[in-house]
Amino acid sequence: MGLDFTEKAGYSSRQVAWAAFALAVGLLALIGYLGYRATKRLVASEQLISHSREIQTLLEDIRSDVLQASNARRGFVITGDDYELAGYLTAVRELPAKLDRLQASTADNPSQQKKVLALRAVVENELSFINDSINLRRNIHASQRRQNELTHQGSKLVSEVFAAISEMENEESRVLAQRRTQADVNYRHTIRVLSGASLMAILLIFINFYQLNRELRQREEAERLAQERLQLINAFFSSSTVGFAILDPEFRYQRVNDVLAQMAGLKPEDLLGKLLPALFVGQGQDLEKVLGEVIRSGAAVLDRAIAIRIAGESNELRHWMLACFPLRDSRGQITRVGFIALDMSAQHNAEAAYRTLSSRLLRLQDEERRRIAREMHDSLGQYLTALKINLEIASNAEPDKKAELLAEAASLAGNCLVETRTLSHLLHPPLLDEAGLSSAARWYVNGFAERSGIKVEFNLAENFERLPLSVETAIFRVLQESLTNIHRHAHSPAAEIDLHLNGGRVNLAVRDFGSGIPEDVLQRFLRSGTTGVGLAGMRERIFELGGRLEIRRENPGTGVYASIPIGKMQSSGESAA
Repeated sequence: MGLDFTEKAGYSSRQVAWAAFALAVGLLALIGYLGYRATKRLVASEQLISHSREIQTLLEDIRSDVLQASNARRGFVITGDDYELAGYLTAVRELPAKLDRLQASTADNPSQQKKVLALRAVVENELSFINDSINLRRNIHASQRRQNELTHQGSKLVSEVFAAISEMENEESRVLAQRRTQADVNYRHTIRVLSGASLMAILLIFINFYQLNRELRQREEAERLAQERLQLINAFFSSSTVGFAILDPEFRYQRVNDVLAQMAGLKPEDLLGKLLPALFVGQGQDLEKVLGEVIRSGAAVLDRAIAIRIAGESNELRHWMLACFPLRDSRGQITRVGFIALDMSAQHNAEAAYRTLSSRLLRLQDEERRRIAREMHDSLGQYLTALKINLEIASNAEPDKKAELLAEAASLAGNCLVETRTLSHLLHPPLLDEAGLSSAARWYVNGFAERSGIKVEFNLAENFERLPLSVETAIFRVLQESLTNIHRHAHSPAAEIDLHLNGGRVNLAVRDFGSGIPEDVLQRFLRSGTTGVGLAGMRERIFELGGRLEIRRENPGTGVYASIPIGKMQSSGESAA
């Protein structure tokens, strides 16, 4: 509720914290002042009570001294021994000082001051009569009657002293009762003040604890959200398939993901802290212009295509699609800039390769047509010309000569049929349509092994079923091209072929044990597919059917692996068609 209130009222957490601090200081000052006043009043009350008790003690001492002086006189009058006068002498020595203290102690009470003066006079008279009685006792000629009179007068004076002291004690008891009552009131007031102060302190502590706990929860929540954002950014950086980079205003790399570093053939740590041109070969101006435009305008720049040469590459031109965007701080100021790079080189090269492939296919088609025309002219055409000449001669020849010419014409016709079948098999094996991929592949592999002298191990399931014609044709052409490359380039003594169905896919693996595909050719094929018409043609056939084509260097040799999904397609309908 507190957080909602502060948000609705428009107060920031800092303002709330300062307000709570000011309130705490004010409450502590008020608590201290009230505690000081209550304690001071309580101490004053206790001091007054102590003062009254001190007066009562002085009165008791004066009574005791007067009584001691009177008893000392009596003892001396009876015994005549000066030792009996010790109490009198002590009283004579101490009573003036005690009366002075009593007068000073009752200075705040005029009524008691008057009573102290009367008490002093009575005490002094008593001491004077005691002194006269002592002197009379020392005079051996003194009369006993005079001594009795002094004793009677001294008893009256002692009674007056005791009466005066009792009157003062009663007054002090009354004052003490009042002061105790006031002290009790002050004590209860002090208890209430201190209790209230304690409650206020507890409330203040609770408020501060609540505020601190709320701030800690907010901090923990902020840290959790920041950690989640950081983990999200890290996951996005690490798992993204495009290149990411964040740069400071001077275009120094602050963060680079693995994909961007790999696009440049480097590691992320090789770029951190370096300037933007560290990624390029003297061609960072285009990207710097784009990023400068983002900083100046504060708007993102999307789908900006640039062509650059990457540092560390073999001087190969790369084509990137960029999206640049500003990064702002909490005040809205642009403090960093980021860019996303998508390497379009493969697509660009694929398009170029497609155009090159189309052009080369047209040329090869023309060359194939010329070759077929030449083959037909040099072989089939010669046989047909000879056949035509023989038939023309036979039509006018003698009967015995006609039979020989017809036999020769039949032989020429047979040669024409063989040549026609040979050309047909080379252009498209009839077994592929009639018996399916398994028979056509086995026929072609056996013929390849006989013609090339390469030992081929062919693994094919006995119950290999018919597939869609497009799939069978693509797999057969990949097999045909792979064996042709082995014969032309691999110089391998043997080859292994595996053809099987698994999980709704047809898989072909062709492996040789020769010199292996050159690394630069393989890397160029993996990046762009621009290596040659044969490999590019295989790749296009497989990709068109949604399949995969992989070429890997083996130890030794090269492996070609093709996989095409056959899904729920049925081969019967297509093959029948």
